Amino acid sequence: MVGIYPNGGAGGPVQVLRGKCLAHAKYLDARQWACLAAAVRLDEAVYQPTLVELARIFGVSMAYVSLAEKLSPAKRWAIILGCDATPFATLRRRQQQHQHDQQQDQQHEQLPLVPMPLLTELTETGAFGTLVRAAGL
Repeated sequence: MVGIYPNGGAGGPVQVLRGKCLAHAKYLDARQWACLAAAVRLDEAVYQPTLVELARIFGVSMAYVSLAEKLSPAKRWAIILGCDATPFATLRRRQQQHQHDQQQDQQHEQLPLVPMPLLTELTETGAFGTLVRAAGL
């Protein structure tokens, strides 16, 4: 018996067939595969391919697809329609810079707060500058 059940076995159309699950369905015979393909083609089932399958179908790298997923829908469609010619290398650098900035922000958020009386004493004695330099800030 096939492990793919329409609407949980209720007999309606299959909601989603995932490429990941189908890759493990070695027990299906040619008739079953053909019927699944027909169900997808006739909109009786929805097929959701994996990242690997999509990259292979569209002839691009998985890294490009992953980068495109992180863009806003408006940015994706501007690129699709030819209204935006920004190279992916530029987008990748921006994304890496954004991630770096977020990591820096998180590190700064984790710095301990210095009580005001101690801060005043450190600044008056000149030790504050030494402390900041020692901390690498």
